[in-house]
Amino acid sequence: MTKRHQPHQPAWVEWLLALSVCVASCQRPAARDDFEKSCSSGDRTACARACELGVYGQTGCMAAVHEKDPSRRTTLLTRACEAKQPRACMLAAEASVQLGMGNARLYEKLLSRACDQLDKQGCERLGDYRLLDARESAKRAYEKACSVEPGRARACTDEVAERLGAIDQARTACKRDDLAACERLLALTAPKNHDLAFLGAEAACRLRGLSAHYRQTELRFSYKLRKRRSTYDRCGLFLLARTATDPDRSFEFHRVPLPEPTARSARERRGTLTLADFRFVFRDAPSAQPEQVAVFKAGVEKRIRERLELAESCYEQHLGLYPETRGKLDASFIIDKLGNPLELRAAGELTDPTLSACVVTAAIPESFPGLNADLGSIARVEATLDLQLKAPAAKAPRTR
Repeated sequence: MTKRHQPHQPAWVEWLLALSVCVASCQRPAARDDFEKSCSSGDRTACARACELGVYGQTGCMAAVHEKDPSRRTTLLTRACEAKQPRACMLAAEASVQLGMGNARLYEKLLSRACDQLDKQGCERLGDYRLLDARESAKRAYEKACSVEPGRARACTDEVAERLGAIDQARTACKRDDLAACERLLALTAPKNHDLAFLGAEAACRLRGLSAHYRQTELRFSYKLRKRRSTYDRCGLFLLARTATDPDRSFEFHRVPLPEPTARSARERRGTLTLADFRFVFRDAPSAQPEQVAVFKAGVEKRIRERLELAESCYEQHLGLYPETRGKLDASFIIDKLGNPLELRAAGELTDPTLSACVVTAAIPESFPGLNADLGSIARVEATLDLQLKAPAAKAPRTR
C-alpha cells in the first residue's frame, strides 16, 4: 500500500495560522484583565465573564456573593469551590438551598467539599444535614468541625456528644407520644435540620389537638425540607417556622414571679380587680355536645375568678408606687385538648407591662386540670379584667 502524502502548505499559510493562535492567546489575558477591572468597579456581568475565563477570586467567581439570582450565584460559587477558594463551597451550598431543598444532593456535595477543606461551618452544616438519617456520619462531621480549633477540640467533642445524646433521647421519647420530648426535639433541631424538627412539631400538633386550628396559619419562612411542602401537615410547618425564626420564644407570654398575697383587709385595699367580661370563641363549631361545652366554659371561668384575689395583690402592690393607676386589661389565650392555655396575650389600657404581666400571670392558671377540654375544636378565651380605684370612705359626721 502506498502512502498518500498531504500537499505541503505554503509557508505564508503556516505563518498566518501561527499568527492567529498568537493573537487569540494574547487577547485572552487582555480580555480577562479588562473583565477583572470592570468587575472590581461593580460590573456583575464582567465578574461572570472573568469567572468563565478562570478568575476565581474576588474579581471573578467569588464576586457572586453579591449576585441576587440564587441559581447564578450557585453556579459561579461552585466554580470557585472547585478551584478551592476559601469559603466558596460553603457559600455555594447556602446559595443552592436559598429557595428550598430542591437539589439536596448538590447541597450535600458542596458541604462535603467545604468540610474536606476544613471549613468549620461547612462541617457543622454537613452534620446538621445528616442528623435525620445518618447519625454516625453526622457525628463524624461535627467532630471534624471540632478539630479545626485544636485548643478546644476535646471540649467541643464533649459538647457534640451531649447534644446528640439529648436529640436521641428526645426523638426516642417523642415516638412514645411524650409531648414534652416532642417539643424538646423541635427546639433542639429547628435551627439545624428542618425534617427532623418537623417530626417533633407534627407530633406536638397531634398531641395538643392543634392540627385543625393551625391549618390556615402560615409564616413567611424558607423551609429546608426534602419533600414537597404539600405533603406536610400545615400545623407542623407553622410550629417549625415559628420555632426556627424565634428560638428564644419571644412570641410567648412570659410568666413572672407573683407578690405575696396582700395582708390588707378588703376594706383597707386601695383598688379592686374584677372580671368584667368573659367570652368563648370557636373558629370551627365544636363536635362536643352543647352541655359539655357549657360545663367546660363554666369551669374555666370559675378557675379564673378563684384567682382574682391573687391578681389583686399585683394591683395593690403597684398602687403603692403609682396610686392613680386604673384601667382595663384584656387577656386572651387558646386551650388545647390537654387543658393547657397557649398563645397567652395581654393588651388594653394599662401602660405598665410589668403590672400587666403580673396580673395575667396571677389570673390565668398554667393549666385547667379536671376539665374535659377535648371538644373537637380549639376554644379561644377572651377575658377582660377591670382595675379600678376604690372610692374614698365617707367620713363619719361629727357629733356634738
